[in-house]
Amino acid sequence: MRVLITGASGFIGGALTSLLGKKNIEVFALIRSNVSEFQIKYPNVKIILGDLDSITARELDTFKIDTLVHFAWENVSKVMLDTHLEHLNVQKVFMENVFDSNISKIIISGSCFEYGKIEGEIDVAVKPNPNTKYGIAKNEFKNWVLNYWTKSEKNINISWMRVFYVYGENQHERSLYSQLMTSIAEKRTEFDMSRGFQIRDFIKIDEVVVNFYDEINNQQPGFKIMNICSGNPVSVREFVEKVLAENNARIFLNLGKFPIPDYEPIAFWGRKDHIIQFNK
Repeated sequence: MRVLITGASGFIGGALTSLLGKKNIEVFALIRSNVSEFQIKYPNVKIILGDLDSITARELDTFKIDTLVHFAWENVSKVMLDTHLEHLNVQKVFMENVFDSNISKIIISGSCFEYGKIEGEIDVAVKPNPNTKYGIAKNEFKNWVLNYWTKSEKNINISWMRVFYVYGENQHERSLYSQLMTSIAEKRTEFDMSRGFQIRDFIKIDEVVVNFYDEINNQQPGFKIMNICSGNPVSVREFVEKVLAENNARIFLNLGKFPIPDYEPIAFWGRKDHIIQFNK
C-alpha cells in the first residue's frame, strides 16, 4: 500500500507519519519547504515536493498512490481568520487533481468546529452550524467534496473525520496542553487559564492516529462522516489537573485569567461509533 499524507509536518499528520513508518506501508509526504529537516525526522518517508495547488493528477499517478490522507490546512489554531475561506480555492484545486488521479481512497481531517455553538453530546448526524471562519470553511469544503464525489463516475472511497480536542506531544506551542507542559518543565508556580468550567472532549494524539490508521485499512465503499473523539465530557479544569497529576506537578491554577471565547459553546462533546454513510 502507498499512502500520501499532506500536512505531514503538522501535529496529527506528523504523528500518523511516525505510526505508518512502523507498519508495512510505503509513505509519501507532500512537502513545500524545510525538506532537509523533514528528511532527518522521517528518513524512510518519500518526499513529493510541491504545493496543494501545483501538484497534478499525472504527478500523483507517477508515484502510484493508493490512499490520500489529507491534513494540510493553513492557520488551524486561528479560527476566526478570513484566510480560511480564501484558502478554499486551493483545497478545491488539489482535490480536483486527486479525483482525476488513480487514487482510490481519500481520508480528510475535518473538525468539531464544523458543528458551531451546539451544546451537549454531538452526534455526527447533527446538522453543522459553524460560527467560526475555520468551521465555515471546513464545512463548505466537506459539502463541496461530497457533491463532487456524488457527480463523479469514479468509485472512490472517502472518509471525513471530524477531530475533537486532540492533545499530546509536539502540539502547537499555543495549545493548552503545550503551555501546561512548558510550565511543568520550567517548574513554574502558577498557570494562567480560563475559569475552566467549560466542558470539552479531549482525546490523546495516539488514539487519534490509530483511528486514522484503522480507516486507511477500511475498504468499505462510499462516503463516510464520523467523529474522532473520546466520548467523555471533561471540564477544562479537570483536564489540567489530570495532566498535572500525571506529571507529579503542583502548580497554582490562576483561574479566570483568560476569558472563554464567545464563539465556543460552554459544554459539548462527541458521540463515538456512529457513522453517516452515503452510497452511490
